[in-house]
Amino acid sequence: MIRKLIISIFFFLFIPFLFSNVYAITYDLVAPEGALRRGNDVQFTIYIDTEDSTVTTGEIGMTYDTVAIQYVSTSPGAAMNSVAKSDVSDGKFLLTGTSSGFKGNDVFAYATFKIIADKPDSTEVCALWAPTTSPTSTPGPTSTPGPTSPPGTPNPTNPPPTALPKTGSSETGNFIGLAGGLIFLAGTSFFLLKNVLV
Repeated sequence: MIRKLIISIFFFLFIPFLFSNVYAITYDLVAPEGALRRGNDVQFTIYIDTEDSTVTTGEIGMTYDTVAIQYVSTSPGAAMNSVAKSDVSDGKFLLTGTSSGFKGNDVFAYATFKIIADKPDSTEVCALWAPTTSPTSTPGPTSTPGPTSPPGTPNPTNPPPTALPKTGSSETGNFIGLAGGLIFLAGTSFFLLKNVLV
């Protein structure tokens, strides 16, 4: 019976080593400070946090208000050797950065825009979005186009995202899993000790 107890204890002690760590890459957008005036260039800074994993490529999407600002350029930050921009639609593009291997928290890229707004206003002019990582589907059969809007009618647009994208697991989920595992371990240990001592 002692042998079963020892085997059980070793089994539960080595469970954490059976699972590998999961790291999430997070991006943060930092807007310029101070007074912004029409005609001036403004630089937005995009930070990357690899959370202890080493990455050679990073990808983040960016949307901007085409009425308020106009895209000028993108340059790599300290975390990336190069950054490539690919347009998705009007006011929406994808940034792909490459490096020889980066680990930590630093500047992913700088995005420069020119202010073209006609009047002063307080609005969200720029936001990040997480690109989908699903495989590209093969094109299927095409269908006939549906009805179009009459001339002069604006097409509906999607509002920019209101939160920064974040991948990975939540702290609440981690806590619940850890608490459940400890309760299970305590219950199993109590059961085994009760059977051994009685």
